[in-house]
Amino acid sequence: PFDIEFGLSGGSDTHFFAELHDAGRRIAWCDRAHVYEAIPASRVSASWLLRREYRRGQTMSRSLRRRDPRPVRYLRRLANAALKIVSGVVVLVAGLPFGRARWFRGARMIVLGAGMVTGLVSKGYQEYRQIHGA
Repeated sequence: PFDIEFGLSGGSDTHFFAELHDAGRRIAWCDRAHVYEAIPASRVSASWLLRREYRRGQTMSRSLRRRDPRPVRYLRRLANAALKIVSGVVVLVAGLPFGRARWFRGARMIVLGAGMVTGLVSKGYQEYRQIHGA
C-alpha cells in the first residue's frame, strides 16, 4: 500500500517503488501499456514547475529519511542538497546572458536543493491540497 504520510504532499508512488527496490523486488517495463494524462493549464507555468521541483526535493529527502534514518546519511544528504543549491546558483548566473531556459535550469536546481533540505526536517509541502484541473 501507498504510505498515507505522502498523501497531500505527493511522492507516495516514489516512496512505494523505492521501498520495493530496497526489498529486492523487480520493476518491469511494458511497451504495450498505454497511459494518458491531461495536463491542466494551472500546471503549465514556470512558478508551478518550481514548486513541483521543490516538492520533488522534499519527496526524495523524506523517503530517504524514512528508509535509512542514520545520522551519517542525514549529513550526507544535507551536503548533497547544499551542493545542489550552490551548483544551481552557478548555472543560473552563467545562464543569465543566454535567455530564460538557461537560467531557469539553475533556478530549478536551487529549489530542488531547498526542497531536499526542508524534506530532511519537515513533513512536506502539501502540493495536493489544491486540485488542479477538475
